[in-house]
Amino acid sequence: MPKRVLEGRVVSDKADKTVVVVVERRFTHPLLQKTVRRSKHYHAHDEKNACKVGEVVRIPAVPGGSAGTPQLFLGPTCDLSGADGLALDSAGNLYVALNIQGKIVRIDPDGNTTTIAASPGDPLYFPSAIAFGTGFALRKQIFITNFAAFGGTPGIVTMDVGAPGRPLP
Repeated sequence: MPKRVLEGRVVSDKADKTVVVVVERRFTHPLLQKTVRRSKHYHAHDEKNACKVGEVVRIPAVPGGSAGTPQLFLGPTCDLSGADGLALDSAGNLYVALNIQGKIVRIDPDGNTTTIAASPGDPLYFPSAIAFGTGFALRKQIFITNFAAFGGTPGIVTMDVGAPGRPLP
């Protein structure tokens, strides 16, 4: 079992037997106390050229620190167009902010998707990022930033999802 598994989106599959996966991490800046987003591109070996752009994959880190073979977590056939923010809980569920569609979906480890919030009924217009709270009482809440283009109200929406978020690596 690999010690570290990276989850991210495939952004390029143009090279033969290689895919480029972007993995995003979030942390609190030590001086400014603001949440900072950093992303890193990983080149992963795809022997069968099975991964396509837009798929969410898990990449195990092999001994020596290099990226291993990506494992498909969720394919593009599930209509994740406009996927912007990703967050994982301790049960292995993936939460995705779908910016263009204006909704938040939960994807269980088996690949089943469930919509947990959608506009216009919920106060979401263009959810752009999603993260779990870091305090003890806030670990079961997700925080969603609302881009709010075309007449929406910008801000942060919170929602209790019932499962604690996975600690950041």
